[in-house]
Amino acid sequence: MGPVFLALNRSRRSVALDLKAPAGLEAMRRLLATADVLMHNLRPASIEGLGLGYGSVDAVRPGIVWCGMYGYGEGGPYAGRPTTI
Repeated sequence: MGPVFLALNRSRRSVALDLKAPAGLEAMRRLLATADVLMHNLRPASIEGLGLGYGSVDAVRPGIVWCGMYGYGEGGPYAGRPTTI
């Protein structure tokens, strides 16, 4: 890890979860119960397939700020396609 990354992320906590595994998905739901914001970069169909769409997350944590960042948006000819960086 570079010094800039270390400086910008000082005193922050992180976790890596396998959301396709039942244990990882359950851990995510436990985290969401106390979260204020959920930000993700999964395609709309992918996040819904995991059971983490806005309706599902709002049922776990009412009033949560749910932010999905999609490469091509939800409409148009490239909607639903993955982006490459």
